[in-house]
Amino acid sequence: MLDAPLPHELKTALLGAGLLVHENDWSDYGQGFPLELESPDGLSLSLSLDWAALFSRFDEGQIGGAVIKDTGEVTQSWGLARRVPALAKGQNIFESPVGLLAESVFRGFPSHLLLNGVRLLGAGLPAHDPTHLLVLVVEAAEEYDAWRKASLSERKADALKRIGKALNMNQTQQSLAVAATHSIASAAELAAVMLWTYNEEQNALELAANVGANRQGLQFFGHLPLGEHPKCLADLVATERKPIVLAQAEDSPLTAEIEAKICYLPPGGVVVHPLIVGDNLLGVIEYVGRADDTAFAETVDLYQTISEHLALALHSAHLFEATERLARHDPLTGIANHRAMQDFLAAKVTESNRNKSPLGVLMIDVDHFRKFNEEEGHDAGDEVLRLVARTLRDQVRTYDLAARYGGEEFTVILPDLDQRRTEEAADRLRDAISKLQYVNAAGQTRQITASFGVANYPANGNTPSLVLKAADLALYEAKRNGRNCVATATQALPKPPELRPFDLSPLKGLVPAEALAECALELETYRRDLVALKLLEVCGTDGIDALARAFTLMLLLPEKTPEWTLDLPHDWSVALNLARALVHAGPSSRDYLRAGATVWNYRQGSESGFLDPEFLSILASQPEAA
Repeated sequence: MLDAPLPHELKTALLGAGLLVHENDWSDYGQGFPLELESPDGLSLSLSLDWAALFSRFDEGQIGGAVIKDTGEVTQSWGLARRVPALAKGQNIFESPVGLLAESVFRGFPSHLLLNGVRLLGAGLPAHDPTHLLVLVVEAAEEYDAWRKASLSERKADALKRIGKALNMNQTQQSLAVAATHSIASAAELAAVMLWTYNEEQNALELAANVGANRQGLQFFGHLPLGEHPKCLADLVATERKPIVLAQAEDSPLTAEIEAKICYLPPGGVVVHPLIVGDNLLGVIEYVGRADDTAFAETVDLYQTISEHLALALHSAHLFEATERLARHDPLTGIANHRAMQDFLAAKVTESNRNKSPLGVLMIDVDHFRKFNEEEGHDAGDEVLRLVARTLRDQVRTYDLAARYGGEEFTVILPDLDQRRTEEAADRLRDAISKLQYVNAAGQTRQITASFGVANYPANGNTPSLVLKAADLALYEAKRNGRNCVATATQALPKPPELRPFDLSPLKGLVPAEALAECALELETYRRDLVALKLLEVCGTDGIDALARAFTLMLLLPEKTPEWTLDLPHDWSVALNLARALVHAGPSSRDYLRAGATVWNYRQGSESGFLDPEFLSILASQPEAA
């Protein structure tokens, strides 16, 4: 703007050239482009140049511009800018993505934005007019296409990375299905993902996991029998074993109504893939895009890649479960095998200890099975074992375990049952088995019965092996009582050994009374720690006393062995040898526990107990101490 009035002749000449001169009012730039000029003598002149004249040599399809007020209103728009809806004259840019660019410019930071194939560059106008900004618009279709492809590639790479991690971390089909659907829905930003596994016995699809489907969808898609008349895309794809791609859900009568009702978010495109490895159908997965996802159609190849990897992962999970089942289930009867029973019992014993709850154990033997095998043949014997196993499996609770112990013997583990309820469960199972009948090839009916032994943890045994042994002894009692009956273990848990008071009198008069009193306090803590290490059961009270004597001497011995040790009783002299060796090794007070455990496991010849290499070497050099 001029600091002095513009000469009339110059103003007339500029107006004649089609230029608008701004002298006092900057509120409106008319129809032109604002341009500020400054002369060498410091005078400034602001003109409004005609858009057409300014960019007359450019194609309007390649360049354009707009002037925007600080209120967000577009006051002028020319050329390519008119093709940008947000820059149409009269529009408010703060209601569009261009608003972020405008905010940056009004704060004094020139900015740019790539939007739908055009590049927008924003800058402020003359410093004394902070109320307007200029946006230059240039064609950037190639740049936008490259950016879009790069974004899609990044999206695909991120999705495959996250999904691959989920596939590698899960070995079972159910956990794999849940992890995969959640990872796919999150990584690909989908409205819904549904994964079915194929049930060959029922020739049906079972919905294993889903994300984005409501309760109505779960009811509709939960079980899909495969037949001649598919009711949705999933069973159609499973039947034809070919993928289906729809640009919009309403493009197919099988999805037009269903997906719109079962998805929490408005659905867009739909892709459904069969999950096949070789000639085996493993399942079907359906990807439902969001209605506002314009890139869904461009990521169809991503869903094909995901489906291929998912099919291989499901196949591996199926093989893993089959192998695991063979390892933990009896191949003849289909129920848990001996190994699985031992693991289950050990876990339930630990749980029983933690919850202070009882645990029932049944040992079962099919009566006269050897004779039956000899008379009817081994095939008939196998059938009887299957009948008994099926009866046990169907009669117990879902959290109980029926297992084949070996031969014609079975075991049932019953958590949370005391003796009375365990006996009731045993009699109920015995009655169910007694109703079984086997009809041989000659049409003769053979009655099937079984004998039961009942035991409870911890009343009849404080370890898994002891309670099983108690149930086994009760089983033999039932067989001696005539078979087809229940006998209960009568063996009570043996009373654990108790620590007796420790005698320090042999040391009285040899060491100061104060030192002996302090040693007695340390000694009680040490003996309790030995009991916690289960050494009382291993070596008894005599062994604990021997260790305590060595511990006492380690606490009381100075650097040089005193002469009074020559007057010690024999049992204290033996302990002295070990004490000397341990003091020479310089262990800390906590190491005495490791020493104690090592010494007694070494004496017992145990290979499974605690054996510290350092103390083993000491024992090897001090055989009289051991």
